[in-house]
Amino acid sequence: IIKPDPKREVHPALGRNRCVEEVYEPGSTFKAFMWAAVTERHLADPNEVFNTYHGEWTTPYGRRVKDVTPQDELSWSYVLVYSSNIGMVQGTSRLSFDQMYEATRRFGFGSRTNIGLPGESAGLVTPINKFTKYTQTSMASGYEIAVTPLQMARAFSVFARNGELAGTLPNLRLTAVDPNKPEPEVRTRVLPAWTAILTREAMAKISDV
Repeated sequence: IIKPDPKREVHPALGRNRCVEEVYEPGSTFKAFMWAAVTERHLADPNEVFNTYHGEWTTPYGRRVKDVTPQDELSWSYVLVYSSNIGMVQGTSRLSFDQMYEATRRFGFGSRTNIGLPGESAGLVTPINKFTKYTQTSMASGYEIAVTPLQMARAFSVFARNGELAGTLPNLRLTAVDPNKPEPEVRTRVLPAWTAILTREAMAKISDV
């Protein structure tokens, strides 16, 4: 729930549209995008089992990582289901810095949606020339990145669309489409359809745990 801006009570012009102007670290809600990026490149199979060390692990460079729900091991699909930081860090470490950065930008993060609202923020993505192993570990779990609510809603639509639209990012607009004058939809392919569907199927299992 986005809280109303109290400055609007002073004057409407002082209010901020938090959906497009305010940024935040998405945390675990970002894991679906990283999971999809790894899966798309066949760097991890949904059934591959990861050692999750009963919820406490130290990376090869000495950074401690903990899970809220300790598990001894999880398949790659259940790394996403259980929101395992340890599993995600291991999986995304198979991406190069360039691959992680490119995947993040492909989903629309770090760029304005150009919906036409004033003051829209592009969010914050660590530039590739400043990427480090710490950046990679942080971004695996949705940190060291800042997004707007609108960016997140649009990015998740990549997983929600069906048919030939699965895996595509929609262009946003403020006006409704006239059914009598349909306009050709501009599609931006973000993922292969099979990857988008696999990610959605994995997320659907969250309700079972």
